[in-house]
Amino acid sequence: MKDQRPDIADADAAQDIKADAPVKALARKSKKAGKASTKAPAPIKAKVPAKTPTKPRKRDVAAKAEPTTMGPISAEAFADAVQRLAALPVVDFERCRKAEADALGVRVAMLSDQVERARRESSHHELAKGNALTQLSAAVTVLAGRQTMEFGNGRYEVSDKDGVWFVARDPETGAERRTWICSTLYVVARTRDEHSVSWGVLLRWKDPSGVQHEMALPTQMLQTDGADMRRALADQGLTIAANQSGRQHLQTYMLVWNPGRFARCVNRMGWHGDLFVMPGREYASGDEITVFQNVHAVEPAFALSGDLAQWREAVAARAVGNSRLVFGIAAAFSGALLECAGGDSGGFHFRGASSTGKSTAQIVASSVWGHPTKYKRSWRFTANGLEGIAALHNDGILILDELSECPAKDAGEAVYMLANGQGKGRATKTGAARQAQSWRLVFLSSGEESLASVMAKSGQQVKAGQEIRLVEIDAEAGAGMGMFEQLNGSETPAGLAQDLKRACAQFHGAAGPAWLDALVRQRPTLAVQVRAGIDAFVAAQVPKDASGQVMRVAQRFGLVAIAGELATKAGVTGWKAGASTAAAAQCFASWIETFGSAGNREDRTLMDQVRAFFEVHGSSRFEDLTARFEQRVANRAGFFRKDIDGEREYLVLPEVFKREVCAGFDLRHATKVLISAQWLVPGNDGKSSQKPRLPGLGLTRVYVVNRQVLEGGE
Repeated sequence: MKDQRPDIADADAAQDIKADAPVKALARKSKKAGKASTKAPAPIKAKVPAKTPTKPRKRDVAAKAEPTTMGPISAEAFADAVQRLAALPVVDFERCRKAEADALGVRVAMLSDQVERARRESSHHELAKGNALTQLSAAVTVLAGRQTMEFGNGRYEVSDKDGVWFVARDPETGAERRTWICSTLYVVARTRDEHSVSWGVLLRWKDPSGVQHEMALPTQMLQTDGADMRRALADQGLTIAANQSGRQHLQTYMLVWNPGRFARCVNRMGWHGDLFVMPGREYASGDEITVFQNVHAVEPAFALSGDLAQWREAVAARAVGNSRLVFGIAAAFSGALLECAGGDSGGFHFRGASSTGKSTAQIVASSVWGHPTKYKRSWRFTANGLEGIAALHNDGILILDELSECPAKDAGEAVYMLANGQGKGRATKTGAARQAQSWRLVFLSSGEESLASVMAKSGQQVKAGQEIRLVEIDAEAGAGMGMFEQLNGSETPAGLAQDLKRACAQFHGAAGPAWLDALVRQRPTLAVQVRAGIDAFVAAQVPKDASGQVMRVAQRFGLVAIAGELATKAGVTGWKAGASTAAAAQCFASWIETFGSAGNREDRTLMDQVRAFFEVHGSSRFEDLTARFEQRVANRAGFFRKDIDGEREYLVLPEVFKREVCAGFDLRHATKVLISAQWLVPGNDGKSSQKPRLPGLGLTRVYVVNRQVLEGGE
């Protein structure tokens, strides 16, 4: 006989329906009278027992309600009503939703939609999740230190002693046949992202030397022959069966094993809420963990050797007094501050002759996060490869060696792509748009050539936007020792470089995690500290007449400065307070000396180009307007005449002015800049050109450039 006793949920539903009776009566009365109520009565809240599952937060439901206020009822009251209705059984809500909608002054469809959303986010989902976990856990049995799970005509067994096996049973005789799969490998959790896609498995094992490894493996990698997956696992010390049967069982074992635990995966490192996710580490968040799940073909290069104290003494202490080395290390910390600073991605380029110490600065920066020879990458990448590398260094630093190795035709585009933080949009096989990769990072480059020199090889001209995205710092620090200013115990600059390389190879990867732990602890006040540090640097270092471009670059230098100072304050570097700021200020001064502080970079480039044209062609391609004899001027650019002061003026023909003098620049903007500089004499009609009578041409529009174009520099 069916149990007729109502449970707690049924009692709640009955109580809610009873409580709603006055609301229904009022709605019927208003409809019968044909009068619209000017104020909707607030629904009566049903009492919720103490054991009722946790409800969604009021502010979350209110935020999704459209509009935020419902006539005379407030958003908070509406949220309360939605929560109460979401707790009702579906059948009971269907019965009372019309009356509730009338009472709240909203459409029935809208109320139903909000209630459905609240249900999805309510504790009913958590209860379903708990049931799923219970079912998963029940699938695995543990006996005498051995975990087993039935599958097909046999079972999988895992133990610390024997590794992973598949034991097949003969259905007729009951005989068992054992197949060894691999050394001990545990499936710790099933992973998925916040949208319940990108499913995978979290694996954990120890290599032959006893070092524990962890990897979040996307299940899409198990839908192939598994060669890439096996290579990745074997490279980290997992011993895998060499026979085909064992290899096939390895993939099946990962797919079907039920660990009884879920984990959230993210496909890029960096900040995710208040967590900073790195490969190979677990982060507790509520009742589950968060892990990095790599979906790229390139593996992260994070590694650990030695401890923080050893790195401080052998690497950070030897960098003191060397502005470029201190700056490089501080830059390695700065990527993690981009998110809270609200800054854009950008890079620094150490340019100088061979053997000046450029690579040494990159090596010490690499040692913050991993092995210097592996963490440091080369510029020799395709566009697709560079996108993948950048995504793997999100909220971090990407170190690229030797800019000259980048194809000349791709160099400028690569700089734009890295600094803009987004890869190229592509389509899937079905033609649908594939989500482009994105990142937020600082990149540190080196090379014997500047970006302008590299691009010039393919006939391209560097743009100001590229120059401020990849800031060029002279590798020569001014002490006659290349990038070095103090030897700190070494006999020669070359000796210091070798000492630092050996130290970084031996001690690396400890400073980065220690830095992140400090940032997570300071997370609530981090943004305020970073912004204050950047503003202080800009105020102290930027000239008053600086252009917006200089201000933008100064903020990036300020980010590096405050990163080093915060790392020092957290006990990561061991430097004295102010060391990072002093190094950043010295490098900024080196850049601004070359770039210039006043005016816009594009405008100065335009003026340099215009001056160069008249320096080369001023005496050969212009015909004397007052000559009384026939002149033969090859490839004529225009005419010249004397102004009222007896100084030469150039009358440039329109097409020459557009295609040669101002080539590569917008004509309207170019004329505006030249008029502002008093190089171009506008006409009396308000136009940028004049219309004199020219021999053989009659009245013709020309651009009149005066003598100032050739008088000195800026």
